[in-house]
This record gives sequence, structure tokens and C-alpha cells, in this order.
Amino acid sequence: PTLDKIRFYLGAVYEEVKFPEDALEQYSKVSMGSEYFVDSTLHSALILKERKKESEALNVVSKALQKRKDSPELYSFKASLLREARYYKEASITLSEAVKVFPKNTNIRYMHATILDKVGSKGESITELEKVIAQDPQHIQALNYLAYTFADTGSDLDKAMRLAGRANKLKPNDAYILDTIGWIYYKQGNLRLAIQNLEKAHRVKPEESIVAEHLGDAYYKYQLTAKARLMYEKALESENEGFKVDRIKTKLTSIKQQLLKPINNGRLPASVD
Repeated sequence: PTLDKIRFYLGAVYEEVKFPEDALEQYSKVSMGSEYFVDSTLHSALILKERKKESEALNVVSKALQKRKDSPELYSFKASLLREARYYKEASITLSEAVKVFPKNTNIRYMHATILDKVGSKGESITELEKVIAQDPQHIQALNYLAYTFADTGSDLDKAMRLAGRANKLKPNDAYILDTIGWIYYKQGNLRLAIQNLEKAHRVKPEESIVAEHLGDAYYKYQLTAKARLMYEKALESENEGFKVDRIKTKLTSIKQQLLKPINNGRLPASVD
């Protein structure tokens, strides 16, 4: 009964056969200094999260982190729970501490960069992303995120395309990278290539709201109004974040008003293929 290894594996078996309470009991008895402590904590938190007890999961990880600050996994999991609960400021504080403890951990630094963006610190986010890429030039997520940031702000579209191109070579046909490339072309005013890349992204991830919205924007600007409306409707189906829902609804209202107007004989072609 005093052997942590046995406690951990017994908990894992209980978890596998769907006895969550028994699993939680065994995991809770694994000692703080054990090599199985972090995994036991993470398994406990996952069980609680799956049972919709997010606050309890957060409490378990937070308590463990007070005792074991040598685990990047605990920092990451706590930050992910905070992010899902939309406690972005608290997630940023957690990851800021983690970066100080693990300055060479690119995944921690990448998470911190994305949270900084969420709290409106875009300049700091860019700095962190550049540090990630300097440490790991093949960090696909960082390459794509930084490319998208530059594209979305319109600050350096050439650099954005170079970064997205590097990401695309490392992971071809990824929906999010294709979306970034399409968005860069959109910002450059090259609507044909924007639509081609965004259509590819949508085929790969038809359920992704932002991809459908970007494709809708490109269709709308290319005067493919009916297609734009369809994409906005699909984007709305998949989106649950309040301000994004309002933004898409505003675009749909504008589309519906335009569709009521007489057809313009000088409109662009109905296809870009």
C-alpha cells in the first residue's frame, strides 16, 4: 500500500474500466515526491474535467503546482484549463511564471505568446513568438501564428508569407496554414489566390468557423455574394464566442441587404477556378 507505482497503475486500471471515483482515490494517495505524482495529478484533473468539474480540476492542478514547480506539464495544464474558462489574464500570469522557470521550453513559451495575444498584448506576443522560432526554427505552430498575426494586422505581409511558406513546407495541406496563406493573399488584394487557398483550407476543415468566415470575406469582396452568405452561415454554425458571433451576424445582415438589390451586370465572374 505504500508503493506509489502500484497506486498509480491501480488508478489507471480503475480509470480504464470507468470507475472514476476509485481512480481519483488512488491517484490522490500518490506522494508528492514520487515520480508518479505529476502523472497522477494530470490524470485526476482529466477525470474531473471530463465529468464537467472544471473548477475542481483547476484546484487539483493548482495545489500540485504549489508543491511541484519543476513540472512544465502542470503549468501547461493549469493554463489550458484557465484558457478554456476564458480566464486569460490568470492564464497569462501562470505562463509568465512558467517561462521564467523553463526559458528553453518552446511549447510553454508558445502558449504564453498565444495568451498574450488574447489579453491584447500583441507586441509582447510577437516578441515571444520570435523567441520560439529562434529556439526552434521548425516550430510549425509558432511560424503559422506569427505569419497570421502579421497578416491580420497588415504590418508585414512579405514576412508573413515567408513564415507561412516555411510552415507549409513542414506541414503541407494543413488547414490552418492554408487559411493563413489565403488570408495573406486576401490582405494583398490577390483574391483569386486567396479564394483558392481558403477553399482548400475549408475542404480540410469544413467545421472550422474562422476558415469559413475568411472564405466568406474573400467571396464577398470578389462579389460572389451568394457563396459568401453560405460561408457566413457555416461559420455561424460552428462559432460560440460572443463577439465573433456578433461579427458574423453583422456580415450576414449586410449580405442579405445586398442580395435584395438588383443584380449588377458588371459583376465579376461566378467562379475563380
